[in-house]
Amino acid sequence: MRTDPDQIRHAWRFPPCPAYDVEGTESWLSDMAAQGLVLGKDGFFAGFAIFERRESAAMRYRLSAASKSAGLFSPDDGAPDEQEVALNQAYGWAYVATRGDFHIYAASGDAVELHTDPVVQAMALKCVEKRMRGGLIWLILWLAIYPLCCVWGGFLQGMIETGTWFYLLGALLVLSALGTEIAQLRYMNGLRRRLRDGQQPNHQKDWRAARGRFQAEGIGFVLLALVWFGARIHLWNDAVMEVGRVDLAQYDQPIPFATMADFAPGSVYTAEKGMTYSNKIWVKSDILAPVAIEFDQAGSLRLPDGQTVSGGLDVRYYQTASPWLAKVLAQELARRDWHSNQKRYQPLDLPQLTAQQAYGYAALFPTVVLQKGDRVLRATFYQTGAQIPYAQWVQALDAGL
Repeated sequence: MRTDPDQIRHAWRFPPCPAYDVEGTESWLSDMAAQGLVLGKDGFFAGFAIFERRESAAMRYRLSAASKSAGLFSPDDGAPDEQEVALNQAYGWAYVATRGDFHIYAASGDAVELHTDPVVQAMALKCVEKRMRGGLIWLILWLAIYPLCCVWGGFLQGMIETGTWFYLLGALLVLSALGTEIAQLRYMNGLRRRLRDGQQPNHQKDWRAARGRFQAEGIGFVLLALVWFGARIHLWNDAVMEVGRVDLAQYDQPIPFATMADFAPGSVYTAEKGMTYSNKIWVKSDILAPVAIEFDQAGSLRLPDGQTVSGGLDVRYYQTASPWLAKVLAQELARRDWHSNQKRYQPLDLPQLTAQQAYGYAALFPTVVLQKGDRVLRATFYQTGAQIPYAQWVQALDAGL
């Protein structure tokens, strides 16, 4: 008598072994069927296996290499083609589900073995190993390209302004994925070697031995990914909402560098009113830079001779954890501007300065990068009307650093 699908009760179980563990998965599914939990047509979802509660049954499960990997973003469900399903069914093996790189077939009774020649099975697994190798190469390339951002600019500054902890968390996720890729490739190499030597797979593998470690690693990776994505959303929200950015008129702490009011002795500074995105300050802190400031100022200077200089000052200031970090950061900031504005980039002569490193240039506007000890400053100053000489305001910034 057939069971009414509406009356079937389901049970969700977290697998005790990874998808690439052919022998462990086969043994586990057979043992679960003996306990009355038969893998259902829903197969696997979100990392869990979906079982149907039935009477205890002696069932065998076999994994067959899929022509393409099934995943969350696959264009289809990853099911095998109809000819493969029909052929295996003729020998008593019914297709159940797909997990990762493998199709899962089940049989009961005296059905002939699905894979009779281990050498042929080893050849079939070659495409799976090729995909695994491709995934490993992609991750290694990504890990190689990631630090190269430091060469092109923006790496260290991004870590400081976004949060070093966030970057390290992302690196930990990638390293974890890299470890998984290496582990599955090692397993597949070992399995194919045994099959090529004529050995049959172990269909009674003890899957319980590594169950705790695999499940702990899986749960840990998911939690780590959730924390990373949650942090990414939080940081994005803070950036959009400008959390922590305050008006200069409301900021009552000393500013650790020279501002427009310091560029011309005896001048009178007046802040521009009604500028939504100017006259703001954003103070942050990071393990690599205990003090990081984004400073945007717009206004006018009434010079002693009666002339008026109007303009804006954009400053990025960092007090880093060490002079070495400051040196690297200063080089990065200057290099980043050069890469971003090569067509407009023009070096400018610098006056006598006390800074240990100094870079002067014009892209869209005159800019200077200064490093003194553990402090770094990048400033862009644009002017209209009367002009304060480049050397004069650069020296003021150098004196205030």
